[in-house]
Amino acid sequence: MRLVYCCNNPRKPSGGVYVIYRHVIELNRMGFKAAILHSKTGYTYQWVSDRPALLKDRDLKQDDYFIIPEIQAAKLAPIFVSHSLPYAIFVQNGYYLSQCSRLFSEKDIDFAYQNAHLILSISEDTSHILMLNYPQLSNRILRLYCSIDVTQFHPNDRKENLICYMPRKNYQHAKALIFSLKKKIPSHWRIISIEDVSRVNVAETLRKSRIFLSFSDLEGLGLPPIEAALSGNYVIGYYGNGGLEYWHVPNFESVSVGDISGFIEKIQRRVAMLDQSILLDELKPGIFKLQNEYSLENEKKHLSHLVKQIEQTKLTNFEKTDHSLSIKLQKRRGLARLFW
Repeated sequence: MRLVYCCNNPRKPSGGVYVIYRHVIELNRMGFKAAILHSKTGYTYQWVSDRPALLKDRDLKQDDYFIIPEIQAAKLAPIFVSHSLPYAIFVQNGYYLSQCSRLFSEKDIDFAYQNAHLILSISEDTSHILMLNYPQLSNRILRLYCSIDVTQFHPNDRKENLICYMPRKNYQHAKALIFSLKKKIPSHWRIISIEDVSRVNVAETLRKSRIFLSFSDLEGLGLPPIEAALSGNYVIGYYGNGGLEYWHVPNFESVSVGDISGFIEKIQRRVAMLDQSILLDELKPGIFKLQNEYSLENEKKHLSHLVKQIEQTKLTNFEKTDHSLSIKLQKRRGLARLFW
């Protein structure tokens, strides 16, 4: 059996795609077969040191087990069901459940989840949303974890008077806040926007900065605030709901969404404190907790459990299946073309 992660092709690398790449890489290191099927062949990201196996439609096999993203569930599920192919839905953002093109309906979304053998969740918040919408499927929901590379995202004792942020989410909020913040902080502090740079450059900036401003939208988990905290930043801002599971003092301070003046006041207080002391030691207990929660060991433990659950669900759901109904993939029109 091989796990095939179906993956779309965003214009810029996203946290969700990064998690998929990390899962496939680690599954193979653990001795399990796993690969990625992109919606466009020849598509890959350059920010991974180890390249996962990237498939073309002709590479697919009859015993592949497919893992599809929530944003493509309504589109892909009927294809799998009609060809008697097992699949799980990987939900990295519970607030994307309702997403589908104009060609599909809410009934199509429900059909996808009702026929999924497993529903994979990236966070506690995502699991709660899934159970809210599909309480009858709660026994199929399986929590997974992602790991964060602590060789890149770790504290640096030589911090600079630097505030950084990512403007991709809630851009208007970020723009309004930065316009005012520049007038409110001392001249020996700098503000940097992190955008259109490699993960290596992101990590370098976070290791130097002292404060990270979070403008998270409705997130399944939200990786940048974790990466910032692991790098020794004090994180102020929106937790995006999914971030509630890690948004704890003394590393994080929340702001009500849209409260720009309150946001600025909290930044000013932290800047004043940091001008008097480095304060990195007070953050270390929280950093150690994050390192353990989003460690490679924890990710691998849950991936191993995933494989066992897939093997069990395949046995339960398919031991009585009439396999003569399945058409061999090699004789079909390209399955990837059917998907995408």
